[in-house]
Amino acid sequence: LARLAKGTAGQVLGQGANDPAWVNGSSSTLTTQGDILYRDGSGLQRLAKGTAGQHLLMNSGANAPQWTTQAAASSDYVKLADVNGGGSAILALNNLFSSTYDTYKVILTYRQTDKVKFGWRWRNSSGEVSATSYYGARLGVEANSGGSSRISSQIWGTSDISTDQFAQSSNSRPAIIVGTFYKPTDTNNNKFMQLEHIGFNDSHYIWVVAAGEYASTGAMTGIQVKTSTGNGFDATSNITAYGIKG
Repeated sequence: LARLAKGTAGQVLGQGANDPAWVNGSSSTLTTQGDILYRDGSGLQRLAKGTAGQHLLMNSGANAPQWTTQAAASSDYVKLADVNGGGSAILALNNLFSSTYDTYKVILTYRQTDKVKFGWRWRNSSGEVSATSYYGARLGVEANSGGSSRISSQIWGTSDISTDQFAQSSNSRPAIIVGTFYKPTDTNNNKFMQLEHIGFNDSHYIWVVAAGEYASTGAMTGIQVKTSTGNGFDATSNITAYGIKG
């Protein structure tokens, strides 16, 4: 027979490699509120409490738990600006573009009760770019209870890019225009934009895409959208811009 000497205060009788052995009990292993008890290859061990917001995960060896700080969620879209209509006839996003992004998305949401069209222009360091050097095309469809018809027209030597559709809506019929703007600061290429307009035009529902270029390689710093009548955007109108990574 072999003698097992007495243990110390707080120890409990456990199984050693071959024979019984005294091991630290949880009361002596855990020292702080929030500690966690786990077992490794030699016995019970203490995992000190983590910090606020950490997650409990297994370590790389898959043999013990550890606290880990999760990386913040990321997105390919980075919000750069957000402007409310507030009664203004022009919504301008100045100093929006930089070399950080090649592509930008700008989303205009509106509720207009009067008939207006929206013209989009580039902006540079001198202000709005209004020369008659915008070229492109429009394509879309309009529909009501009587059927549907195709929309197609040219944009040639104009002072802006527009879907050329009256934007008349109401609180029950909000509408949206999504603009995509390519490489605005690149001085090797003309400046290209695409506008997708979804909404209500007097008595028709419409979907129209207008796309075209400004025939200049000059760097652009921003973008603006202007109502055709000079009437201000409804206070619920809003324009939000995002830079796209990659």
